[in-house]
Amino acid sequence: MLYIDPYEFEVLAGQGIDAAAIKQSLPKTRNVRVESAPLLTEEGQALGRFRELIERAEPDWVFLSAAHPFDPEEVIPLYPDIRFFRVDNSGENPMDTASANQVVLRYDRERANYEAGMAVAALLGDADFLKRIGASGPGAVTPRVGILSAVNTEIIRRESAAFVEGFSEFEDPQRIELREIGNLTDRVKARRLLDGMREEAVAVVVLKTYVLSGFCLEYLAKETGVAVVEGPIPDQAYGDTVLLALVDDFIGALEQMAATMDQAPPAGTVGRVNVPVRLQWGESYRPVASRVLEEANQRGMDRP
Repeated sequence: MLYIDPYEFEVLAGQGIDAAAIKQSLPKTRNVRVESAPLLTEEGQALGRFRELIERAEPDWVFLSAAHPFDPEEVIPLYPDIRFFRVDNSGENPMDTASANQVVLRYDRERANYEAGMAVAALLGDADFLKRIGASGPGAVTPRVGILSAVNTEIIRRESAAFVEGFSEFEDPQRIELREIGNLTDRVKARRLLDGMREEAVAVVVLKTYVLSGFCLEYLAKETGVAVVEGPIPDQAYGDTVLLALVDDFIGALEQMAATMDQAPPAGTVGRVNVPVRLQWGESYRPVASRVLEEANQRGMDRP
């Protein structure tokens, strides 16, 4: 059984992933049930509803998405005969004291940020791309990259460091500007930092801004900037603004889950599986990105 929170269910629907697609991605030998959780914000009520469902359905395994309002560690130990798969975005290692009847699925965002850094650096060395984003021509200064974060958590620091490391494969990391808003809702400061980046010739902004991302994209759309974002963004909303999106590969996660469904972790430990994050290019940038990255890969293979 898959128990998916309302937010995740809406995101998946926007990608064309419905219950039928989910069932198709898992082995036909599995009896798959897909449940969308109701919109409940009170932890006790949400947990009670989930327990009622578990005890009625009696599943052999359960997948839990990341945004339920209850702590999985409160419910998983109550059902030792059920195998739980859960998405974890904490970035921490599973604790030894956690229940052993679970497998933690962790999206490999650090790897995706590294690949995104390499890709952006390669694009900034291409004349056609620079012309496409208005960063070439007489008097043009060397374009820079900005990483704008809402808050500077350990996860954000690791992801940003991975982006910088990937960027360094092709370009000088000194071309990257790091800026922090300081909270999740301060639009005034976000705009001030974006204004400052524009004055410093930042041509590509990596947004790690959560609920402020929509505001930042609106700003960049008006100022003809481009962004790297997390999560799928409809092309019709910001077609020329979103250069690249880092999108959790949900179907890939389910395939990884199916591959480990019958493999018990070592005694006393919690299973952990890294699952992929896809680089999804904006429709209007896909042709030039494909060509530049193919050329970059060829250069890499030609290195001694």
